[in-house]
Amino acid sequence: MSDLWRIFFALGDPHRLDMVRRLAESGPQSMVRLTEGMDFTRQAGARHVGVLREAGLISLRKKGREQVISLERHNLHLTQMFMRQMEEGWDDRLVRLQSLVSEP
Repeated sequence: MSDLWRIFFALGDPHRLDMVRRLAESGPQSMVRLTEGMDFTRQAGARHVGVLREAGLISLRKKGREQVISLERHNLHLTQMFMRQMEEGWDDRLVRLQSLVSEP
């Protein structure tokens, strides 16, 4: 969990979040297809892909002359587990607060 900050940093950018969403919905894609319709240069797209790769959210493999980008769901699962732990902690706090407020 020590590298969880990298995942949240990567997902904190709307373009990268959209890339992850596209990969989750449509499966592996080329860089051109993944960034289609996004308002940034090819170099910026490569930087976004680099951040996602560093966070362990995607992997790249060569297919002919192009790179195919795939989602690494394991690290998304780690993020989901972390968020569930946070939610459970807040639920516990709210229950305790409610009991304190409800006491006569």
